[in-house]
Amino acid sequence: MERGVMLVLSNATDASRLEEFNRWYDEIHVHEVLEVPGVVAATRYELDEDQMMPGDDGFGRRFLVVYELESEDLRSVRDAIRATSGQRSHSDLLELDPLPALAIFRRLGPRVEG
Repeated sequence: MERGVMLVLSNATDASRLEEFNRWYDEIHVHEVLEVPGVVAATRYELDEDQMMPGDDGFGRRFLVVYELESEDLRSVRDAIRATSGQRSHSDLLELDPLPALAIFRRLGPRVEG
């Protein structure tokens, strides 16, 4: 079984409607992505003002979703996410210029806890 994560960094289009943006993301969009076989969990984050390097801005994105992936083949999960993109809801509150940044990372070793 392959394991990995998909990172999605994004912005909202309207700072005055963040509550609506977060509600759409938390209550609708994340659950739609979780319907894709191989996407097993999701956690959302917001960029904290206290960064390791002053001035870092999260690559110009304020929000992050970490989707956990498990599959015999992570490529099939990626392909399924792409193939079903048009079936998920979209919000005018999700900034598309620039597009959200996406990256899939394959797990290299065991999870280590302290």
